[in-house]
Amino acid sequence: MSYAARASLPAEATGTIAEAAGGIAIIVLSIIGLARIDAAPLNSIAVTVLGAALLTNGGAVVTEYAQLTGDFARSGAPANGVMSEVVAGAAILVLGILCLLGVSPEVLAPISVIAAGAMLLISAPMTTQFAEVRWQGTEMQESTRLLMRSAATSSCGLQMLAGLGAVVLGILALVAGGPTGTGGYAQLTAVALLVLGAALVLSTSMMSGTMLRFFSRR
Repeated sequence: MSYAARASLPAEATGTIAEAAGGIAIIVLSIIGLARIDAAPLNSIAVTVLGAALLTNGGAVVTEYAQLTGDFARSGAPANGVMSEVVAGAAILVLGILCLLGVSPEVLAPISVIAAGAMLLISAPMTTQFAEVRWQGTEMQESTRLLMRSAATSSCGLQMLAGLGAVVLGILALVAGGPTGTGGYAQLTAVALLVLGAALVLSTSMMSGTMLRFFSRR
């Protein structure tokens, strides 16, 4: 393993743990919210957790990417995809805090899941490219590399599907919570958060560095 790859391990571990823990917390909060009559308060908490998880993981990935490439500013499209998670995470975190303070949660919570879904759609195509950067300098058999590339492609597809679902559910929740809406925005938002939480956990498990190092040692 190269020096850059070794140096990126602490950042990678931080991002992986934050995103996985955040995803699990969001899943639990969403399920509890769906089981209750009023899911709005738990949705606000879940949105805040989502923003914090995305921001933490995004910052860790930016650090890792910069260490691996050596020149983040000139790395082009993959860098733009990486930065989208940081920007979206910061925005969603702010919206989540506003929801907790009671500032139009029927509007801000759906907007948050729409933003998270859009972020997944934007950043998902960069998953395979970023994985390739991670593999540089790592010794592995060609069959293992093909397997990891397949995992990256699967993770990309999962993120795009979850992102599209979250955007659609967020728009429906926004309409339902509007002046002419029929209600039920909290339930739709909870379902969207459940989808996002599951996507975070699954994509993290697919593309974690632990999985990469396990296969590279075989």
